[in-house]
Amino acid sequence: MVPVVGLGTWRTLDVTGRPAETRAHAVVETALDVGASFMDTSPMYGRSETVLAAGLGRRRPEAFVATKVWTHDDQMAVTRLRPVALRACRPLSGPQSGGDRETPRPARRSP
Repeated sequence: MVPVVGLGTWRTLDVTGRPAETRAHAVVETALDVGASFMDTSPMYGRSETVLAAGLGRRRPEAFVATKVWTHDDQMAVTRLRPVALRACRPLSGPQSGGDRETPRPARRSP
């Protein structure tokens, strides 16, 4: 189940340097501790995906991570989304999960 409260990562986790990353990891830990296990991120948010991944560490299975890709057109969506989606799906693939490795397709936009 997806919780009502989550953690947006844009400014919170788009940080550089050990002290800032340590604080960001503490934010992720605290969010998980209080039940805010929905994490919203995007490659557009600078380093937030990398910092989030490190902050989740072994607790990754506790989190529901959503990512977004903004594009001008469908072809750009495919180009940008494919590597992100395949990377995100890797831990869910395999015989134990019943997952597969289908190539993601962009959602159709309304005209």
